[in-house]
Amino acid sequence: MELLLKWDQQLFQLINETLHNSFAFTFFSAITNVADIAVFFLTVFFIYALISKTKAKTTKIIFNVLTPVFIVFVITVILKLIIQRPGPEAFVRPWPEFSPFPWHYAFPSGHTSRAFAFAVVLGQQLPMWRWPLLGAASLIGFSRIYIGAHFPADVIAGALLGVLVVFLFKKLHK
Repeated sequence: MELLLKWDQQLFQLINETLHNSFAFTFFSAITNVADIAVFFLTVFFIYALISKTKAKTTKIIFNVLTPVFIVFVITVILKLIIQRPGPEAFVRPWPEFSPFPWHYAFPSGHTSRAFAFAVVLGQQLPMWRWPLLGAASLIGFSRIYIGAHFPADVIAGALLGVLVVFLFKKLHK
């Protein structure tokens, strides 16, 4: 376990410090919030579907997309509260009082888990977009390391969680 944590910190430093430049930081700072923006617009679309006249098919599609993403969000919060792993910032600049709120814990990465859940579930609906969506989710995950919000293991766990929840949801929802 000690070796895994050391590898995690070394890989974080390589990505976050060695590869760091101002243009890339600005780019990845913008990329990191794409998952939240996509979920916001999906939620707006879901509300529209509820009041739309053609809501039966639209509501079903949105339910199948939004529900796994919401489940991933809930599971991520629960895991953060159970595991309570601080992010890299806590090791660089320890906070005087570490907050008990789940968004201050790092494992697993919530942005990454939502991005992968969204990419996989949308990729199932739109197969020709599967690989670009997974590429975008990977970019979001990488951005979380690059901007210093997460260690690589947090991002890997978030990606696996997002994919796993979507596949379990699909299997149970048939």
